[in-house]
Order: sequence, then C-alpha cells, then structure tokens
Amino acid sequence: MIESRKLQLDKTKRAIVISDIHANLKLLKNLLQKVDYTNEDYLFINGDLCEKGPNSLEVVQFVRDLSECSSNVYVTKGNCDVVHRYVFHGSEGIIAYMNRQKHSILNEMLAKHRKTLDDFTNLEELSYYYRQYFQEEIDWLESLPIAYETDDFIIIHAGLENKESWRETSEETALYKQEFYYQGH
Repeated sequence: MIESRKLQLDKTKRAIVISDIHANLKLLKNLLQKVDYTNEDYLFINGDLCEKGPNSLEVVQFVRDLSECSSNVYVTKGNCDVVHRYVFHGSEGIIAYMNRQKHSILNEMLAKHRKTLDDFTNLEELSYYYRQYFQEEIDWLESLPIAYETDDFIIIHAGLENKESWRETSEETALYKQEFYYQGH
C-alpha cells in the first residue's frame, strides 16, 4: 500500500500541478513566474525533482524552502528522487548509471566535497559518504508521500494499478509505471 495524503482544498484557489523538473532550477523559477504563482495558490510538484539537469541539490533545497514557507505546497516523490536507494541497497548497476548520467544528484553530492566514484572501493563506502554528508536531503526526499488525493484528483507521479482500491498500488508502479495514459483505466 502506498502512502497517500488526503487534502481538502479551497475550490476558490488555483491549483497548479507541475512535474518532472529534472534538476532545472532556472526552468522551474521561470515556470512559477510565468503562471504568476503566489503563496495563495496550491502548488503540487509531482515528482522527479532530481536527475538529468544540472541542479538537483539546488532544486531540492528550493522546493524544500517553498514547502516550508507555504502550507499550500505539496510535493510527491518520483522515481528520479530515490536513486540513492540503489546505492543503499547495494545495486552494482548504479555505478554504470552514475558514469553515464553525469547530471545526477549522486554525482552532485560527490562533487560537493570534491569526490569522485574513484574515491570509493565499494557501495558500502559510497553509502556511508551519502549518509554522512546528505542524510538531511535524503530524509526529506524519502519523507515525501507517493500521492495526494483531493475531492477531484489523485496526484501521483507515474500511475496506478487497475485495482479496486487504487491505494493498493505498489510503490514501484506509482513511481515507475510506463505509458500510464494507455493502460485503459
């Protein structure tokens, strides 16, 4: 069962939903400006704050600050927000991913303290490093719910399983479902 949070929204306020920022802080700020976002609006950021762009750590901090300054900001986690799990679970494939994906929060975390993958002999050492220096960011990302439910919407990053109760959806489906639109729900 996935973690979802039920919300009662004031229907006289705007609800802005954005997703897949992918570490592009400039784009996020421009988007918020373009839609004339204010603290009076409901702002839903639907996962994938991180990866692919150059500013994962800055986007995480910016969104954390937004959510701390306004009780109307709601953030869900996406699959790109939990790549650290591969390190913590000892998945060797994460090394190849990090070598391919230069714009990764994992590589940004290394660069922040002038480290590279070559400075670590195994995933256990790498895991220790991330926990030592970035536990706060990791804890915040992990604290994000998978979904928000309002009277009118379910806001979830990737998709739902076709089950009697959508809350029974697995986290893997909720974060990684491909081509949800074509699933016939």
